[in-house]
Amino acid sequence: MKTFFRTDKPVAIKVVSLATLNSAETEVLIKSVLTEIEMSNRLSQASRHVVHMYDFDFDQQTGLAFLVMELGKHNLEEELKAQSHLSHDARKQIWRQLVKIALVLHENNIVHLDIKPENLIVFPDNRIKLVDLGIAQKAYRHRVGSNGTWLYSAPEVRLASRDHVALNTSKSDVWSWGAVLYRMTYHIPPSYKTPCHHPPKNQHKSRDPDLLDVLRHTLVLDPRKRVGPSWLDGHPYTRKR
Repeated sequence: MKTFFRTDKPVAIKVVSLATLNSAETEVLIKSVLTEIEMSNRLSQASRHVVHMYDFDFDQQTGLAFLVMELGKHNLEEELKAQSHLSHDARKQIWRQLVKIALVLHENNIVHLDIKPENLIVFPDNRIKLVDLGIAQKAYRHRVGSNGTWLYSAPEVRLASRDHVALNTSKSDVWSWGAVLYRMTYHIPPSYKTPCHHPPKNQHKSRDPDLLDVLRHTLVLDPRKRVGPSWLDGHPYTRKR
């Protein structure tokens, strides 16, 4: 196994065991990781809100793969669990950063497909950065079957049958951004039951009409009726200070 490059900065090392895979499966997965690194680094050059990948290596003897990347404090889910209540200003500060990530993905024709609080890393300066582009795909290409994470991924992504063929569009990620905002507001992700933007039964509706409008237009079951990233960027909830 090679020696990693030297750095004076702390790094995060993601270790993945490929020991149970055969050689063909291992080759496919390594190729996928290399694609993820290339995609992440291209996006991190375009935006300060995407985690930079430093290095990758695979030890054939142990079957372990090592992915070296920027080190943050923790992920957004851990941040939210540590705070029993997120203030209006703190929520908006996070949301504006999420919209910036949504725009850079859209501008580069990339659909992430697995946006969730665990894939959003909080750094010491409170900057939010996106990580894990492992299943990300080019926009307007077809995908087969289901992907992503229950409730955070759009219903057309998560509930698709195994042989279902669908077109990737940024509107799938828009559901996920709305789901993260819902989580920051109501402490749990939304459901796939309409009306999806309504608060949980045991909670009162937010008093912020702009926030409610974002949830109403993002958490829409039909992707054809869902708004796009540019709509999020121009919305009063994003723009108002």
